[in-house]
Amino acid sequence: MKKWKQLLGSMTPQQLEPLEIRQAILDEIAALAQPLGDGRRGLVHNRILVRLRCADEARRLTIDGVLAGEEGFPSEVARYLAERGCAVPAGFTIATEAGEPVAGAAREYEVIARRESGRAAAAQSRERIRPRAKLVMLADGEQIEIGRNPFFIGRVAEVREKDHRIVRRNQLSFGDAEASVSRAHAHIRYSPETGQYRIFDDRSARGTRVLSDGQPIDVSPGRSRGEQLRSGDEVYFGSVGARFEICD
Repeated sequence: MKKWKQLLGSMTPQQLEPLEIRQAILDEIAALAQPLGDGRRGLVHNRILVRLRCADEARRLTIDGVLAGEEGFPSEVARYLAERGCAVPAGFTIATEAGEPVAGAAREYEVIARRESGRAAAAQSRERIRPRAKLVMLADGEQIEIGRNPFFIGRVAEVREKDHRIVRRNQLSFGDAEASVSRAHAHIRYSPETGQYRIFDDRSARGTRVLSDGQPIDVSPGRSRGEQLRSGDEVYFGSVGARFEICD
């Protein structure tokens, strides 16, 4: 933890790589562990919120994608704590959200830890059960389950910078033949607070559109709230179409 505090104190937010930010967040969460008795340590907080306060929306999306990783951020946090002998309480949840940038802030995120119990915790636990959803490709009927949150869509499977570093992995990719789809085109996110799936355009070149009840809706690039998806809506990434369906 000390080395990350030193790093954060000596560098501006823009100098930190997304992977360094993820590591710093993991270390900060691990530092919340407290003695539980009998030589055990663990978290007493059962709800953690990571608020990303990036001035640049594209950078926030990159950091969000890195936090999601291969197994999802909640699983990553639980595994990281377990490797350090730290237990997590029942009903433990962790989520990320966008926050307003703070001028002159030393870092681009904050970790908010809470302990909730009783009826409030039970209600929020029920609220956070994510319904299964999928995209059905209009061209050939292929079905792709939306198994990750957020779920990234783009032309290529891995988006790399000029030095070949991976900055984003798309769970749905179409290949270079689909020129109307940008490398980092859009993403779908489930909000446990509202119980909604929402789609966001990640500043794509050809745009993202939703056809809902016969009404076309352009998804504004970079809009922080995105557009709600309802079962049966058609979504177009450039010229590639898919139908959004709730499975249960």
